Amino acid sequence: MALKYSELGWGPIPLRPRDKKPLLDSWKPHQEIKPSPDEISKWWDENPEANIGLITGRPSGIVAIDIDGQKAEPS
Repeated sequence: MALKYSELGWGPIPLRPRDKKPLLDSWKPHQEIKPSPDEISKWWDENPEANIGLITGRPSGIVAIDIDGQKAEPS
């Protein structure tokens, strides 16, 4: 599925299984440059149970808004 997201122009990175934390030592380079299909394949070959995270911003064109806490609750 991560390769499919890459084909759509998005920047997938591996996350710890059942978690939101990246498995990469540093994912920051991918805030500027999308990972290559070879990188993506290697990541999931090494971590087949990894969740998929998507880099937002410039490389993918995805904007995310995350609101937590009571202020995010519908009134």
